[in-house]
Amino acid sequence: MSKSLRDRLRELDQEQKPGDIHRRLERVYRQGNRNKTFPDETVIRDARGIHEFVDGNYENTSFGDVFVARQHYPWNYEHGNQTPEIINSIAGNWLNRLGNFSDQSDFDVGKTLFIDTETTGLAGGSGTLAFMIGIGFIEQDGFTVQQYFADAFNCEEGMLDLVADFVEPYTTIVSFNGKTYDLPLLSTRYILKRRTSPFDGLDHLDLLHIARQIWGYQLDNCRLQTIEQEVLDFKRAEDLPGSAVPQAYFKFLQGRGADPLYRVFEHNAHDILTLGILLPLVWEITRPDSQAGNLQLSRSKILLRHGERTAARQALEIFIAAEKYGQLKQRGCLELARIYKQDGLWDEACHFWKAVISTSKVFFLEPYVELAKFYEHKNRDWDQALELTLAGISGLSTGRDREMRELIHRKTRLKTKIRRKL
Repeated sequence: MSKSLRDRLRELDQEQKPGDIHRRLERVYRQGNRNKTFPDETVIRDARGIHEFVDGNYENTSFGDVFVARQHYPWNYEHGNQTPEIINSIAGNWLNRLGNFSDQSDFDVGKTLFIDTETTGLAGGSGTLAFMIGIGFIEQDGFTVQQYFADAFNCEEGMLDLVADFVEPYTTIVSFNGKTYDLPLLSTRYILKRRTSPFDGLDHLDLLHIARQIWGYQLDNCRLQTIEQEVLDFKRAEDLPGSAVPQAYFKFLQGRGADPLYRVFEHNAHDILTLGILLPLVWEITRPDSQAGNLQLSRSKILLRHGERTAARQALEIFIAAEKYGQLKQRGCLELARIYKQDGLWDEACHFWKAVISTSKVFFLEPYVELAKFYEHKNRDWDQALELTLAGISGLSTGRDREMRELIHRKTRLKTKIRRKL
């Protein structure tokens, strides 16, 4: 007897029960992956071998395991002529003022991070990856650098999440050119992952700009490694040049080993430790009650910018009284004369303008112009004003057309006044 249609449908339904469908799909999946394109993560790690060169551990995230290295420097660790213990000398709110922070209370070094990144290029933009994010912070027994490393492109998101979790309790970051490069780059990476950068809204002190103000007169350049050598007396051994960092990373990704990429970890850690030691030096040099020797000229400009006029004037007086520094002494006299002029102390201002003129190191037009103005408008000694104007015209170099026109106009006006007096 032939089966009814109902019986046949019942048999088909039993043949396609859920368990059978699952097993069939599993067989198809296994057949389609007999030849894997990529090895397992453990195989990748063994092939690249970063853990053979750098002390660290892999931390699990929702986007794969991320390598985190940790380097600790005890308080008495010698980094050139300084130790990390100098960080504990910072007190008061001067660094908050120096960084124009929203919070003007005392600086809290315990809630401060020191950050530096290593990237796949210096061009910036969405195509540049920060494959290493180094973060320095203080602990009870010293200074620690923690480095988050993306050993593959696909674990970048996990790295960013780990960094965000770590940064959350902190309120302040210190960098070297971070406002221009590191922080905007990281912000772009977080945006591309549909996240908000954990650094947004934190107070940020960029030491590059302050370093230029402090050591700009003394050093050939204000690169971090130059400051290390000249100020901290620290010289790096076999340091990997910054231009070679992207190439070392791509070589690592291609499975050609962790050498020389492991040297990037050391380079990054040194940068961050230098930041940690540089911060208290900046505080010591720039604070209003400091006695910073031959850096008084640099201090004065920083102090003026932050409203410390009395301290700035004292710094310049100390600098000028040292009776050395050549051309820099002329600049110091000019700075001090400007302050006295703004304060209405004309006799003192004139004294320092004349001091600049009497020093034949370098020609400065400013004292001739300012003294001519004083004698014309305040002292009404038009003959003396004309003499200074003519001296200014004589010393002015070619190419300064606007200033020359102003001097000639002043000369004409003074001659007219003198004739009328006669």
